[in-house]
Amino acid sequence: MVSTDWKTDLRQRGYRLTPQRQLVLEAVDALEHATPDDLLCEVRKTASGVN
Repeated sequence: MVSTDWKTDLRQRGYRLTPQRQLVLEAVDALEHATPDDLLCEVRKTASGVN
């Protein structure tokens, strides 16, 4: 689950926490030191349309 800090930080910077952003942030949290390709593969397990 994405921490409240991420949500608050995004909103303070004027961004919305879209479903796609949430999936990416959850992948970053789960995989820690992942490559961009690793993150993309993880996100695509849930949402195949994300590019």
